[in-house]
Amino acid sequence: MNAELELLIKLHDLDIMIRDATEEQYANEEKDMGFVLRNLTSLQQAHDKLRAQLAPETLRHYDRLFARYGRAIAPVNEGVCYGCFLQLPTLFVQESKQNEGLEVCPKCRKFLYWL
Repeated sequence: MNAELELLIKLHDLDIMIRDATEEQYANEEKDMGFVLRNLTSLQQAHDKLRAQLAPETLRHYDRLFARYGRAIAPVNEGVCYGCFLQLPTLFVQESKQNEGLEVCPKCRKFLYWL
């Protein structure tokens, strides 16, 4: 798997965990399920460390998507983007590097990773 894609996936997971811990709506749902986050600062430090390793243009695209949709990365399974549920064009699937490079969905523009 491409190193930058792997960093993006980790960053995405951390962003969702931080959002769930800090936004009241999500935090209440977590508490109702019995989860309590104790050390938000360690998550934030790991988040900042990951962001420092990514290219600025990649981060700008990622931040735009995360702010707009709440998710910036989508899996692809059997040629379908699970961000927008578009059947990806056959040529796009055939020519894709499938986790060996950064690719975005032609419709929703989310970063893709292949299952």
